[in-house]
Amino acid sequence: FARNYRTGRTARPREVAQVMFSIGTVYENQHNWTKTVDHYRSWLRTYGRAAPPQLTIQANIHIARAFRETNNATQAAPFFADAVRIWERGAPEAIARLDNMDDAAKAGALLEAKTGVSEALFHQAEVLYIAYNRIRFPEYNGEGNLEAVTRWATGPFKSWLDRKKAALDAAEAAYNKLV
Repeated sequence: FARNYRTGRTARPREVAQVMFSIGTVYENQHNWTKTVDHYRSWLRTYGRAAPPQLTIQANIHIARAFRETNNATQAAPFFADAVRIWERGAPEAIARLDNMDDAAKAGALLEAKTGVSEALFHQAEVLYIAYNRIRFPEYNGEGNLEAVTRWATGPFKSWLDRKKAALDAAEAAYNKLV
């Protein structure tokens, strides 16, 4: 299909991109995460510019998921961020402008994009929540007098409280983006 319709008079770039995109599910169903990543990266390089936004969002989500499946959240993060960035740069409007799609198909494409972006936003929020939970309560090792306790309370404890609050606010704001 790709060979016959990628270029030329009979070119059907959107359909070719869709067909080539769907091949990645074979690797996902096999739990072959390396091939999943390789396939969708290659797909983004080859078809990403011509493809509708919901597919580029989903390609990034599939790559991020594959990295998460191999317990590599650090490598997943940029792909979740790319999915969000595509959405924020006008994916809903671009989907609305797609030609050769009826309103029902556009609604489906928008749902597909929203689902992918929601997943990305959730994982971004989870990273911030984990960071919040890792901020440990400061130990008190001073004397038992009021002066030492006050020094600790206005120093390490207040610093901990400020960091903890800022981290909680960041996580809460990230979760609220899902709404």
